[in-house]
Amino acid sequence: MSDEKAKILIIDDNQSSRYLYKTVLANTKEFNVILCANLYDGLKTFYKIQPDLVVLDMDLPDGTGVDFLKDIRAKKDSTKVIVISAIKNSDVIIQSAKLGIGTYLIKPVDINKFVEKVKEFTQEK
Repeated sequence: MSDEKAKILIIDDNQSSRYLYKTVLANTKEFNVILCANLYDGLKTFYKIQPDLVVLDMDLPDGTGVDFLKDIRAKKDSTKVIVISAIKNSDVIIQSAKLGIGTYLIKPVDINKFVEKVKEFTQEK
């Protein structure tokens, strides 16, 4: 990867989760992390900054992660997405997979696995 830091957009309504992910990724010094707490701000920020990777919660106060995925995929955007959610419903997981997510991690997430996946997906760009 070049000297430029990869832009990671984290969309999660849980403040402690957002800051945990940001803190862990910031410690690697490889990433520029941007945080959003809802679907509306997440989509607005996504189109503004064009991140290299999105970390997405499924259950947001103003919609779902599936809504986010449908929106960006309808615009033919192929940005990698890591879903981290407490939702274990196989229909949601299958629908997310059909919308081209990179991986689906169940909360509480293994933080080492999370960092490993972020590095894997940002190095593929």
